[in-house]
Amino acid sequence: MQLVKDILVAFVIPGLCIFGFCFILVRLSLWVRKRGGTYTHVVYGATNEMLNKDQRKAAKVIVNKNAKIKDEEQESGEDF
Repeated sequence: MQLVKDILVAFVIPGLCIFGFCFILVRLSLWVRKRGGTYTHVVYGATNEMLNKDQRKAAKVIVNKNAKIKDEEQESGEDF
C-alpha cells in the first residue's frame, strides 16, 4: 500500500500538474493567436498613422491584390 502511495505522489500527481500547465499554455496561445493579441493592434495602428492618404490607398491595393492571388492559388490547389 505504501508503494502505491509513493508512486502516486512521485509520478501521477506531478504528471497531472505538468499536463494541466501545458494544456493551459496551449489554450492561451490559441486564444491569443485567434484574436491577434494586443501587440498586433498596436503595430497596425502605429503603421496606419504613419501613412498618408495616398500610401493607405496603395497599401490597400497591394493587400487586395495579394489576397486575390492567394484565393486563386487555393482554388487551383497550389500553396501560396
